[in-house]
Amino acid sequence: MDTLFYFLAFLQIVLGAYLIWQALQWLGYVRRRLHTDPGFYSPRVAVFCPCKGIEPGLEPNLLSLTEFVRQNYEIFIILASESDPARSIVERVAKSFRVRSSAQHRRAGSQEFASESPRGHRGKPEWLQRKGE
Repeated sequence: MDTLFYFLAFLQIVLGAYLIWQALQWLGYVRRRLHTDPGFYSPRVAVFCPCKGIEPGLEPNLLSLTEFVRQNYEIFIILASESDPARSIVERVAKSFRVRSSAQHRRAGSQEFASESPRGHRGKPEWLQRKGE
């Protein structure tokens, strides 16, 4: 019985050492991959940033969005309304950096959005209609 215990203990130690060795191999792989050039693969990224009212630290947070190292990205800032106080800060951030901005105000639930259906045809889709309409 003692031999079985020592055999299982030895097996456990060997397996533990093997798993540690495998973890170190994987860590080396991850480090090598982080420091290599990804090549031409650079997918486009969209960052959505909803804002409502002026909050402490809003301007530094918006400025940090413009300082990504990544080149191929767009930032969409969503405001609650056209007269939102955060709009002035958003416009100031857009002007202070080389950011192309196009302000478009669209009211949620407007006919403009409802007329765009996923199938590509015009008209209000059935799944957006309320009962009784």
